[in-house]
Amino acid sequence: MRHRSWAREWLANGQHLGRQSRSWTAFTTGINLQNIHSQPVEPTRIFSYNTSTKNGCRRHFETFHNGGSLDTTEDEESIFRRAIKLKSLAARTAFINEVCGEDTAQTKRVVKLLTADATDWSQFDNFVNEHTTQDIAQSTKPTVKNYQIGEEIGRGSTAIVFSAEQLKPFSRTVALKIIRTNHLASETRQRFRLEQDTLAKLNHVNIATIYHAGLTDAGNPYVAMELVKGLPLTTYCRRHELNIKERLKLFVSLCDGIEYAHRSGIVHRDLKPANILVSETLQGPRLKVIDFGIAKQLLAFDDGVELTQESQIMGTLHYMSPEQAAGASSKVRFPSDIFALGVILHELLIDRIPLAAEFKSASTLEEHLKCIRDTVPKPVSDTFAALPDAVEIARKRGTTADSLRDEIAPELDHIVSRMLEKQYSRRYPNVTAVKDDLGDYLAGMPTAGSQSRNKFTLERMRYAAAIMSTACLLATVVASLFGNSHFRAEVGKTQRPSRLAKSKKLASEASVDHVERSKLPELKPRAGDIPPIPLVTSHSPLTGEKQTDPQITPDSPLSIQLLESAASLEMEFKPIQPGTFTGWLGNKPTEITLTRPFSLGVHEVTQDQYERLMGINPSRFKGANKPVTNVSWFDAFEFCRKLSALPAEKAAGNIYRLPTAAEWEYACRAGTKTDYSFGDAHSDLATYAWYKSKSNATTHSVGSKQANAWGLYDMHGNASEWTRDWHESSAWRAHYTGSAVSDPSGPVFGPGRVVRGGSIFSQAEHCRSAIEVIGVPSKSFDDGGFRVALTAGPLKLPESADALGMKFEQLPAGTFNMGHGDTQHEVTFSKPINMGVHEVTQQQYQRIMGYNPSIFNAKDNPVDNVSWEDAVEFCQRLSALTAEQTAGNVYRLPTEAEWEYACRAGTTTAYSFGDDLTQLDNYAWYRKNSGGTSHPIGSKQPNDWGLHDLHGNLWEWCQNYTGPYTSSAITDPAGPPTGSSRVIRGGSWGRLPISCQSAHRGRLDPSVFNQYLGFRVCLTTSE
Repeated sequence: MRHRSWAREWLANGQHLGRQSRSWTAFTTGINLQNIHSQPVEPTRIFSYNTSTKNGCRRHFETFHNGGSLDTTEDEESIFRRAIKLKSLAARTAFINEVCGEDTAQTKRVVKLLTADATDWSQFDNFVNEHTTQDIAQSTKPTVKNYQIGEEIGRGSTAIVFSAEQLKPFSRTVALKIIRTNHLASETRQRFRLEQDTLAKLNHVNIATIYHAGLTDAGNPYVAMELVKGLPLTTYCRRHELNIKERLKLFVSLCDGIEYAHRSGIVHRDLKPANILVSETLQGPRLKVIDFGIAKQLLAFDDGVELTQESQIMGTLHYMSPEQAAGASSKVRFPSDIFALGVILHELLIDRIPLAAEFKSASTLEEHLKCIRDTVPKPVSDTFAALPDAVEIARKRGTTADSLRDEIAPELDHIVSRMLEKQYSRRYPNVTAVKDDLGDYLAGMPTAGSQSRNKFTLERMRYAAAIMSTACLLATVVASLFGNSHFRAEVGKTQRPSRLAKSKKLASEASVDHVERSKLPELKPRAGDIPPIPLVTSHSPLTGEKQTDPQITPDSPLSIQLLESAASLEMEFKPIQPGTFTGWLGNKPTEITLTRPFSLGVHEVTQDQYERLMGINPSRFKGANKPVTNVSWFDAFEFCRKLSALPAEKAAGNIYRLPTAAEWEYACRAGTKTDYSFGDAHSDLATYAWYKSKSNATTHSVGSKQANAWGLYDMHGNASEWTRDWHESSAWRAHYTGSAVSDPSGPVFGPGRVVRGGSIFSQAEHCRSAIEVIGVPSKSFDDGGFRVALTAGPLKLPESADALGMKFEQLPAGTFNMGHGDTQHEVTFSKPINMGVHEVTQQQYQRIMGYNPSIFNAKDNPVDNVSWEDAVEFCQRLSALTAEQTAGNVYRLPTEAEWEYACRAGTTTAYSFGDDLTQLDNYAWYRKNSGGTSHPIGSKQPNDWGLHDLHGNLWEWCQNYTGPYTSSAITDPAGPPTGSSRVIRGGSWGRLPISCQSAHRGRLDPSVFNQYLGFRVCLTTSE
């Protein structure tokens, strides 16, 4: 059989699977695509064919797998289809040159398509025939020296497993896994043995032991391993109707095994329930991981270069990571196993894998792979709530549907979602961190996964942002800012109402969730991080010896220079004076007044500056003086935070931050009222900006175009820029009515942040001063960067705490029973306690600290996103105010005992108002009634001592370390003298009622900060 038109068949019907090439697809998956959903026990296995065979195969494979992608762009398809209709070479050449222009990469890809289309090729037939003739015969048992083969106990697309009796040096029953093909080079056999020797060194209670590896008499590779008589993990859990905690304990033992393998430098690469068996023992269920990627590693060997080639697809379809689905073999490392563990955990919780509905609607292999690469799954609890059999699933876990959903959200939602991040660098840094969060969850603590500095965003916020962004794509008001991945909501023209009305209708009809998961900056990995070690899957192509890839983590002293100030980074700032201008807010022309001076970076932050402070350079288009790109809003936020913490900046009281959207537009306009800072003419834009038709699809050195009238560069192009404000269409428009405003900073909360300025991928009209963009804060883009605003110190501080409006209640000395159940003990306070009536607000915090770190943006809401260290510094600065020093007042965080004493207000019940849970809505903002955000202080009823929000709103930091309670009575306890974590109390807007109980304890590393964390203060007087 001869295949004449490769490219046309692969592009046929937009599915990239031609009629004649479909036989290859069926072969590689080992399953008919039409029946892909009817394989409950052994999910579809994807493995690679030999890409080193004839040039036609390699050329065709590379054409469609360039850059780790299994498809070509729509433009390339369109160009190819049009070019193929032209008969002469000259006509085709002229057409391609005209359409592709200066895009040489696109030109090369189109030429590859045309070349492949003209190539005769028949290698698939040869390979299929070779595979067929050398497969293990169905009717005969293989012969293996020193083993007596028993019955077949399993069969997959790449191997068959038999029970067998080892004869020497002693008798034992083993599982003998035999690869189904012997089509292997001699070097491959040698390297296979080397790898199995390494795997055989694994010695862990949760990993099936590998005893021996070799070749059958027919030349088929085999592995003899411990015979585990058990059920696949998910099957075991279903049959025994385990509850959530029992399932999680089994899952933690799975993590124990994988953690050990990773520490030994081994990546499984094919984790799935079928490879995880659970058996009954006298000590309870015992879990064993089997099959450490043997077949996949083997099939990757036979090319004489590396164990795994780029563009090979390996793994089990619905459990494989996005990098595996993209054929990015070099990226298949420890995080790939963490992704598979996330899929398994999702399935353990609700009997469904992530994206099950999307997989069901996918009809081709490429559609399945695209789903894995691009589609963001909903939070587990949301998926569960929509299941038709949710009640039955919950019943088999010994609970109700509502209770099961509450059991999952938000902690397990957050843990699973982080494990399932699309970009491997954004997942948990290692399995140890997964175990830590699960351990905290099982212990009833706020998990680091839901409450850590590595977690700035909420899963529902991110999922809502995905829907919002994709809906915006359907609207005619939306234009591309960040290539094909980011969506622009354009403002600034008066002829827009009808288009907006149309877009609103389209958006309301949209229901999609295709967006990349959030980028979660790894700012301070948890204890127990796995050190960089060589991977078994990286070998010398000549010797087969393991090689080490040197790694430097972002926090490594080798990667970050010691800096004193922003001047050390050669950052320049332009002072901007207060003023009034007409800008666009909420899609309305609005008179905006800025009442405070500020300074704005003359340039966008460069790659050199970012790398010197953060230790990494995420940019796609490398260049020390080019703007840093591929940074999320959270990355930009953290850059500003670290910059403000430099010794000289801290001493000077300088605060670095992102500009508000109004500040950005004010600075961009530089006193003008025209479309651009230089006028209304598109033709002049090239003098001031790098944009789509002039950029050659790459960023350029900052300052290489002309500055605006205020001396600011690249405001209209190069990289688009994050700002401080939230942006969510309905709240954004409702927030701004067109009336004059002063110092606007956007709505309290939303799934997107405002992005300003054009970029290298923007059309000229999208570079105007008034353009606003909805940016998902957790995402990063090839052309997305930022510049920094500066609020210069020293601060104009208030005279006293009274001037901040802070109120205190004096609580009487007394005795109470602290804790509950077995932990309850008597505590006595010998002196009155002056406790803050409210949590510290954002406005109060900003006046003392000079900035507002809160995720939720409202001056009367409690300040959030603060660490214990931040809270202590606030207290120190408050105590240092002149009037407070004169009065001898000292402000501090309350001890845990003081906090509970204040919360109980003389009660002994679960809550300060009693045990009636129906009353909680009157006293607390918690998950059920919060709407996913914090709320203004004092908006719920106080307890009997006049204190507000001790139940809910935000978790509150306490002064002392976490430790076990004493069993005897104690007076004026200060807590343990040492420890690694600090106490948090009170629950939050995102927590269940149990977390809001008076006695409920939490603990966190003192450096952690997130949107759940705030504090209140105590006052110690000199009297």
